[in-house]
Amino acid sequence: MVELIRNTLALWLYLRCKTIKDEIVSLYRIALTLSMLFFTLCSQAALVDYQKKDNIAYFLYSVPNKVVRYDLVSASYLSEITLNKIPTAFEVKGSDVYVGFHRELRKLALDGNGDDFIRNTSTDIKNIITLDNNIFIEQQDSNVLSLNIDTLALNETRDSWYSGQAFIASNVQGSYYYRTTGVSPSDIHKVTINNDGTTLSDADSSYHGDYPNASQLFLNESENKIYDNAGIIYFAADLTYAGSLAGSVDALGFQGDNAVAARENILHLFNSNHIEQGTITLTHNPFFLVSYQDSIFSFAEMDSGLEVVSTDISAFELPQAGVAQDPEEAIFQTDFFAVDSIDTLYMLDKESLSIFRWSSTTSDYLASWSLINPPTWMTHSKNQNRLYLAYPNGKITYIDTSDDSDGLEVHFTSLPLAVTGLLATGDFLFAADASGAWNTHYTFSDNGTLVDSEDWKHTGSQYAYSALTKRIYHYRDGTSPNDLEWSGLNDETGDLDGDGDSPYHGSTLTVRYPIRVHPGGDLLILGSGQLIDAYDLTVQNSLSNNITDAVWIGDSLVTIAGFEPSIQFWDSNYQLLSVLSFLHLPLSHS
Repeated sequence: MVELIRNTLALWLYLRCKTIKDEIVSLYRIALTLSMLFFTLCSQAALVDYQKKDNIAYFLYSVPNKVVRYDLVSASYLSEITLNKIPTAFEVKGSDVYVGFHRELRKLALDGNGDDFIRNTSTDIKNIITLDNNIFIEQQDSNVLSLNIDTLALNETRDSWYSGQAFIASNVQGSYYYRTTGVSPSDIHKVTINNDGTTLSDADSSYHGDYPNASQLFLNESENKIYDNAGIIYFAADLTYAGSLAGSVDALGFQGDNAVAARENILHLFNSNHIEQGTITLTHNPFFLVSYQDSIFSFAEMDSGLEVVSTDISAFELPQAGVAQDPEEAIFQTDFFAVDSIDTLYMLDKESLSIFRWSSTTSDYLASWSLINPPTWMTHSKNQNRLYLAYPNGKITYIDTSDDSDGLEVHFTSLPLAVTGLLATGDFLFAADASGAWNTHYTFSDNGTLVDSEDWKHTGSQYAYSALTKRIYHYRDGTSPNDLEWSGLNDETGDLDGDGDSPYHGSTLTVRYPIRVHPGGDLLILGSGQLIDAYDLTVQNSLSNNITDAVWIGDSLVTIAGFEPSIQFWDSNYQLLSVLSFLHLPLSHS
């Protein structure tokens, strides 16, 4: 019995020791794997921040901790500045660089001959900027410290209430700017600074989420405009809307006051009025753009490290449309149409990217115009002799129709969001988008200058204008009940001038497209066949059927029936006189 107990105990001890050994081996293997993973992560430098100062591009990295410098004048790298701690933010000022190491702030000389402790902070340092003779340190807890650069004395500790990002400073404006985070909606702020480095005011924009959110801010060379990476532009003085780049950007730089935007691997050059001047395709997708003289330097992170490409500003070219379709051979569908003041019908086919033109004088096609992208709106201005086109990215262009031109599109302006309305109205262009509260209506002069804008508006799928009543008519699509509305327009100034709707609000008036205006301007006809007084929007009469389109030839109304492909002719009392079926018409073109 004793022998049996001894053997059993020995076997238990053996098995236990073996289990412990196996566990130790397993733990060793796990530790080895983690150490290899840590080594792999450490071998790939993490980009923390970047900036341009005095024709040098600076890049702050952690693991390994360093500042990489690229000289734009010589187009070459300078020696790296090695850091002995993990950095969280930096700012170059003169011959020094201020670096935040989590809760510690230090000043390092760019020539390597100085490394001075400044102070500690209560929480991690997120952003550092300099403004005149002051340095501002934003902490993780949203407090902002202001220090005098010469004495390093504390000017102020300010609680900004909300955390921020994308801090930039303007000596011209005497202010710094940032975007709020952790609050909805996010907004852009302007903080104006007194001479002693204390805060004079902190003001946000008046839009409060009207425009797309953004995470980066950029200042043009004149420091009079703030751009964000959503493509929205603000005036730096008062944060009012200044324009749009027709879409978000991945990086933004400036050649003078001309913005250069990166969208993936394509650079877009804009003039100071935000009109696109040309594009160029790169071999990489940059995250940072800077300029020196006539060159744009684009920086991208590649597997091999930081890559820089220099592009001459003269290399930018506007994209060219393809070969125009032959209207005698093409099979096309008209998505939009418009007529000019002379004799030409314009028919846009999005699939073929073509505008086909028909002359009623010669009863023949004119040369077609080709497009680069498919528009979503088209309208013709008889006063300006322009065919306006609008796009989902907010961009609006025009083609000069004053003579038999080659159909070259000219960038006119850009809205903050996709265009949801476009209509030529006398000497002005009306447009709409979904920005602001509800939606926003805009008016522009012939040179692309924004004349007026108002939000809290409705939009529709079509718009019609009466020069007599000076009103734009549309449905309020997307609301319940839908209704017919008008928006006033001062035909002398271009200002938006009041609005109103029908007295029915879902009853009596049948919402159906299209909306057409009588040549006299005092009467509307709807797709339901109802005839509407253009002033009070009351129903005056009705046709006996729905229609898909209408036109007055003299005093006679001609419609296209809504129930079958036929042309209808009506007398002055809206009695149907005759019908001509499309099925019986000879086809001269497919």
